[in-house]
Amino acid sequence: MVLSYYLYKLPYQLLWTVSDIIRKNKEIIFYSEEYLDVIIFQQIQKYLKDLPVYTKNREIQNLLKLYHIESKRIPSFPKAVFMCRHACHKFPDKRILKFGFRHGAYHFKKLTNSKNYNAFTKFL
Repeated sequence: MVLSYYLYKLPYQLLWTVSDIIRKNKEIIFYSEEYLDVIIFQQIQKYLKDLPVYTKNREIQNLLKLYHIESKRIPSFPKAVFMCRHACHKFPDKRILKFGFRHGAYHFKKLTNSKNYNAFTKFL
């Protein structure tokens, strides 16, 4: 895991718990690290209900807006999250279901450590 996982883990878990008490975390989201992630996920999302898209920063959010894709920025306190990259450290709570996807040219990259795959609930 990256350093931010350890820095944010306890505050995030506290906020997730408070959020769960107040509004019962039922939201299922899609986390987009890059615009390409949304393109990849559209092929899967057509079989699911529409999921809100969350991004890491304003730059990606503005790019998505150019393509008429509404998004919000993290932090988010969902029940489950879909993602195309190893970004489990941005949702550092074991109570959150995390679904990961491999994609395209990613297969030619050096694969990450198996600990990162094990952070996902399911990895496709």
